[in-house]
Amino acid sequence: MIVSIPSMVGFIVLSKPIVLLLFPQKETFMEASNLLRYLSVTTVFYSLSTLTNAILQSVGKANIAVVNAAVALIIQTILLVPLLIFTDLNLYCLVIVAIVYSFVMCILNRFFVRKYLGYRQEIMNTFLLPLIASVCMGIAAITIYKGMYYLVNSNAVATITSVIIAATLYFVIIIRIGVIREEELVRFPKGYLLVKLLRKK
Repeated sequence: MIVSIPSMVGFIVLSKPIVLLLFPQKETFMEASNLLRYLSVTTVFYSLSTLTNAILQSVGKANIAVVNAAVALIIQTILLVPLLIFTDLNLYCLVIVAIVYSFVMCILNRFFVRKYLGYRQEIMNTFLLPLIASVCMGIAAITIYKGMYYLVNSNAVATITSVIIAATLYFVIIIRIGVIREEELVRFPKGYLLVKLLRKK
């Protein structure tokens, strides 16, 4: 969640600059950026479902994960058919069912992880604090982007600068509010260097 939640927020606030940077086709720019924004929530859901899939497999319940995926697929299909027939949502139908599929997978997998392992998910450090830090990061990202774009009139420079500064700010915030501990930070790539830097501060 330390990675997936800020990723979701980043896609939401910077969807237009990101799409313009990667796929600068003007005729599909708005629709592509909207699709990216709406689909960003699946970043969190797919992260959770992938993790819980691995947990279920590691305790010998791989079949449960497969059944959950099948159930989610059936629900997705049941929802998709009437959306395609009775609405004019077009591509947004696929966005809706993708969100539903990933969400259902999360719910089902979490139920069985709790059933077989007795694990109760901690909410504050896992979800709420990273979300708060991510919202602060998102506000900083879009503010920095607009400021940089005004100064240099370059989407690429403004996007890359805002991502780097906002990601750094997010990292500082989660350290300061205690989302991540030193022993967890050491496990990150080059984490021992980060620990040394923070100790000096």
